[in-house]
Amino acid sequence: GSGTFTVTVTGSTVWKGGLTFKTSCDESNYPTAVITIQRPNGGYILNEVGFGANEEDYFYFYLATPGTYTVSYTTYVTSGATIQFQCWIY
Repeated sequence: GSGTFTVTVTGSTVWKGGLTFKTSCDESNYPTAVITIQRPNGGYILNEVGFGANEEDYFYFYLATPGTYTVSYTTYVTSGATIQFQCWIY
């Protein structure tokens, strides 16, 4: 499946921001996801980065601004399994 969700970031513009992205899947270790995270100004923090099931990664990016960030995903999941996402932008 595929889709999008948003993460709203408050505060002020800072030189260096952070991002934590986590996947969870209890039914299988094989699902994968391809993630793109777009900034409020249209630029990208991540562009088609792959994640496996039950993975957590940290990223840093420059000129972090408040606003609405859009997370787009495409998932490849085995039958009967589900994958969940958590995303923090700070």
